[in-house]
Amino acid sequence: MPVSVWDAGSTPGVLFCSVPGMPGTEERISTLETRVVQLETWAGPGQIEVLAAGMRGIRADIAVMRRVQDRHTAQLNRLTGDVGVLQGDVAGLKSDVAELKSDVAELKLGMREVLRRLPEAPASR
Repeated sequence: MPVSVWDAGSTPGVLFCSVPGMPGTEERISTLETRVVQLETWAGPGQIEVLAAGMRGIRADIAVMRRVQDRHTAQLNRLTGDVGVLQGDVAGLKSDVAELKSDVAELKLGMREVLRRLPEAPASR
């Protein structure tokens, strides 16, 4: 691939290099200048105020999220306490059910004894 080198002329000690198919130095500098102008235009007057307003909006959104998170944390703490109470209640109910089962078993035994002691039913006529 041929490369040509020439003197920049007005800039002493600077040589420009040209490779076919690649943009030349002048074109690259021109593109860079255009991008800098667009950057200056984009970051021009009013941009700081817009950025500050955006930051205020973000801070307000974060404040709302923190309030919601605090509310959810309080609700979760309440629910955790309620679950603890319910677990205690369920344990008490299990104990009560076990006691009832024992009582029912005793009643069944008692009823069997009562039925065993009863006289036989009279025969049907």
